[in-house]
Amino acid sequence: MFTSPFVLQQFSSIDTAIESLSKVKNKFPEDTQLSSYLAGYLAVYIFGVYEECLEHLFAEEARKTGNEKIIRFIEDALDKMIRTPNFEIVKQTLGRFAEDMPIKFAGKLSSEVVQAYSSLKTNRDQISHGSQHSATFDDVVKFHKSCIQFFTALEEVINGR
Repeated sequence: MFTSPFVLQQFSSIDTAIESLSKVKNKFPEDTQLSSYLAGYLAVYIFGVYEECLEHLFAEEARKTGNEKIIRFIEDALDKMIRTPNFEIVKQTLGRFAEDMPIKFAGKLSSEVVQAYSSLKTNRDQISHGSQHSATFDDVVKFHKSCIQFFTALEEVINGR
């Protein structure tokens, strides 16, 4: 699945959260308000993990240089650039490393995967800005499962595969 131990560990933490929250949701199957809150929390949590994974994967490319000044600069720049990034921002960031990377990345993704990533971001944004979100708990889990391919493709492109 993933070659980065960091990304693998982060996605494992998402799986643990899904499992724990599912148990709570299943204890109160008729409580739609609770289910909505759990879905909202999960969407925000998952997208926060995604941000960390994106920063890590892009910074890994900088770490290959071995130059501490470049590494520090790239990590600082990424910290400012990668805040709730949409699909286009991810592609633009890839393009800053090499012109062909965004095309290769997009070519590895189905429209379903891009839509799942975009849906998670949209729901995360709605929740964090005090709006109602539309995704159910099961939707959020489904979106996340689709996004595994998003991060697999990103790793492949960054690693030149």
